[in-house]
Amino acid sequence: MHRVSDEGTQMPEIVPRRTRPGGTDRAHGIFLVAVTLMTVLLCESGHARQAGEFQQTVKKPLLVGRISHVEGTLLRFVSELDDWVLSPADTPFALFDALYSDRDSRVELKIPGNIQVRTGGSTQIQAIALNGDLAFVDVASGVACFHNRSVKTLVKASTPFGFVVASPDVSFDLYVGDHALEILVLAGRVEFIHEAGHMKYGIAAGPLSLIADRERVRVGSAEIDRRWDEWDREREGFWAERTRSGGLSAKCLPADFSEDACILEGYGRWEKVYYEGDYRLFWRPAADAGSGWAPFTAGRWTVYYGDHCWVPCEPFGYVTHHYGNWVQVGPAWFWAPPADASGEETRGSLSAVGPEWYPGRVAWIASSNRAGWVPLAPLEPYYTHVPWGPRSIPIGDAPLINIDSRRYRFINGAVTVDSGSFYGAKNYAAAGFRSASRNSRSAGFHVAPFVNEMVIPGFSSRKEKYEFSSTYAGRRPHRKTVDKILFNYGMAVQASDLSAVSIMQQIDSAEPGPVLPALKALPVELTDRMVSPAEVDLPEERVRFMKAPLKTGSGGMVRRPGGPGPQRETTPATRSRNNAKPEVVR
Repeated sequence: MHRVSDEGTQMPEIVPRRTRPGGTDRAHGIFLVAVTLMTVLLCESGHARQAGEFQQTVKKPLLVGRISHVEGTLLRFVSELDDWVLSPADTPFALFDALYSDRDSRVELKIPGNIQVRTGGSTQIQAIALNGDLAFVDVASGVACFHNRSVKTLVKASTPFGFVVASPDVSFDLYVGDHALEILVLAGRVEFIHEAGHMKYGIAAGPLSLIADRERVRVGSAEIDRRWDEWDREREGFWAERTRSGGLSAKCLPADFSEDACILEGYGRWEKVYYEGDYRLFWRPAADAGSGWAPFTAGRWTVYYGDHCWVPCEPFGYVTHHYGNWVQVGPAWFWAPPADASGEETRGSLSAVGPEWYPGRVAWIASSNRAGWVPLAPLEPYYTHVPWGPRSIPIGDAPLINIDSRRYRFINGAVTVDSGSFYGAKNYAAAGFRSASRNSRSAGFHVAPFVNEMVIPGFSSRKEKYEFSSTYAGRRPHRKTVDKILFNYGMAVQASDLSAVSIMQQIDSAEPGPVLPALKALPVELTDRMVSPAEVDLPEERVRFMKAPLKTGSGGMVRRPGGPGPQRETTPATRSRNNAKPEVVR
């Protein structure tokens, strides 16, 4: 039985569509009690099962981000397992998802709306709300850099010491330690609401930072962590280069997919194909030139939000298997890109499939010892547990499902694998998949709308179905980290109706707080919670955690041309940093 500690679970006040006066404190208190009871119930009645049920309550399409880059070890908390699993690059990041990076690891996340978040070692981050105008994540510990390049999305980053709000065109570093945090603004201006007293502080890019512990807020000297700064610049340059070299793919993809254009250019070509009564420009992978290639073969399946999600091995696999549609013309497979966010078709898109993310649009077939899948044509129904986008049908909305496999347009392109190795394979292309033709149906194949016991024997008890990698994670975060995750589940449920407007109302109604004299350095250490499997459930006092300064690179300040006082260096080819004078709201 796991109890929730009071430490680190003070939630910033959320005032939806009203200001604090006039009964809000009472409503806020009721909500805190409700969340606390919910969290205790999660712990005492089996939080793995209960947390999984949170996901099943989703009734509207989710916005899904992406883990775009991983250096080192990144783990994902899986509520159904009550455990952490390795999470490689090109895997999703959406509502409820919680990640923890091992020390010396570096991770990059892409959040819908053109928002990038980069995290360092010993960092715990979780998605609380992702919608059209708000990206709300919790940073329980570690280092994170936020780049908000959206048009209208507000970024909210909560911490144990308060939360940070950043409008579009704002970038900032966030260092969250055991007893304090530091906010260092790179471009624009952020607002900070301190947990103690809910007072507000604003700071703009420049030579000063904001340092807050549980009781007070100070001005800091904005010393940089050079190693972290250099890596962030390196990633900025990487994406800038990819965007510049898009070729024909940049013209065929929606604007939101411009960073994937370079990958498509390097691993395939666009061809004019006659399909559905018209000539369309589809993309064909170079791998298709070899015999036997098919979509949904170079990678593996895992269960995500109750549905089977594709984890690709190919560099082009993420964008082509989670967006748009695969179509078979003759013996060859082509990818049709999605429509753009306005619903207008791109040069090769099919309007039946919009810009939404899908776990993997396939139907399922099985025999006594083999499991397989059929890529779905654009208009064919996609049966799911939660709504994803057009043509997806949640199972609860279709109680009677009668499927005739002869209606699947690409049934001849179905592939099968041995059902016993369905979850154990790292890559089905290397595990011996084979085609299943119409004739194979007479040999005992049947169709299923989704994976169940008839497709994978023992499906309900197969724990490995939740793994995103076939590699075992040796070190894991200590049990203490799960307390915060469970608390955030309750906060995410409450935040489902939260909007950018209500966040700004809360900031407007907050009183300016007093700022204490500046500190020359950040006097904070960070505890690395990664431990051996034998230590995961031990009491904290029996575990020898490693501690390290939040900033591990060589510090220092440099003077930037045109800017007053000590500031960061600039690299024109990478990112632009605001030269505005620092401002602290008093």
